[in-house]
Amino acid sequence: LHRALGLYAGLTQGGGPWPNLLLMCAGIGSPGTLAEVLRGYTGDRSAPQRIADDETIQAGPLPPIQGSFFARAGGSGFLRPFELATVRLQNMAEVLGHWRTYVPRDDFLTQRGGTFLLEADDSLLYRHSDRGILGFSATMARPLSFLDPWLG
Repeated sequence: LHRALGLYAGLTQGGGPWPNLLLMCAGIGSPGTLAEVLRGYTGDRSAPQRIADDETIQAGPLPPIQGSFFARAGGSGFLRPFELATVRLQNMAEVLGHWRTYVPRDDFLTQRGGTFLLEADDSLLYRHSDRGILGFSATMARPLSFLDPWLG
């Protein structure tokens, strides 16, 4: 199915899925990955704020962090420096803690997925496929904006 949909198989340079995944995380065979990693640390004024100032978050091995901490790194009302990196750290802790639930086999570790929006009759309204590790939208600052034409 993955091949039939024309999705990216990921880097397959030999050595198995783990070395290929590490290379992709370094941006090799994974366009846009390094820019997206950098955006997590530098912030993005065109993206919405992810963590409320009054929210307390737990991100992996770090102590609890108040959302207002990110305001000190640049303000509020937009994606502040380190905010997305912290959300990604939360996600990574979740995934690593339940690795075999999310990844029962390593064979397809480097495969990239896609987003498909279908009409009730299964005709394709929208498609996005990305070759990057962290890419999942044509508009990463506002990843669900592709729905705007259908939501009015």
